Amino acid sequence: QQDRTIIHLEQELAASHADLVVVEDTERIQAALHSHRHNSVEMVQIEQSAALWERAVEEADQRNVELLQELQEAQQDEDLEGAMRELRRQGELVEVLMSELKDRSASVELFESRTENL
Repeated sequence: QQDRTIIHLEQELAASHADLVVVEDTERIQAALHSHRHNSVEMVQIEQSAALWERAVEEADQRNVELLQELQEAQQDEDLEGAMRELRRQGELVEVLMSELKDRSASVELFESRTENL
């Protein structure tokens, strides 16, 4: 009788131990699943953040292209303004030269009329 009780108790102890192993394994599996879910959420957040940064970089690159174009246009405008100033300066010089030419022509005509009178 005592031997049967011992065997029965050993069997119950073995079953309890097996149950304990199953519970421990279940807890480890649940912890691993929780960790995996947490890591998956973090990965999604990282991917979303990376996509946002990528979009921001693309927008910054596009803005840089636009600013470069604006700078080139401004430089062309500045070059054009410089050319217009030079053209006006040349026009003023031509006016001065034309005025001088008229004065000399008048002087030549005056000289010719005086020489004819002699």
